[in-house]
Amino acid sequence: MYTIRQAAALTGIPAATLRAWERRYAVVAPARSDGGYRLYDEAAIRALEVMAGLVALGHSPQRA
Repeated sequence: MYTIRQAAALTGIPAATLRAWERRYAVVAPARSDGGYRLYDEAAIRALEVMAGLVALGHSPQRA
């Protein structure tokens, strides 16, 4: 499991963007720690990488 900081580093997506994509587009639904921190698994990391790739190709986040 990865924290949001680690997920951002792994994917190259800023933490603020990760939170926005979660809230606006339901790209991922990370688990939460006992303290309420987001925890991303490997599947979430892959989904974020796919989303980032589609956005990089010119798709809007909403359509991606």
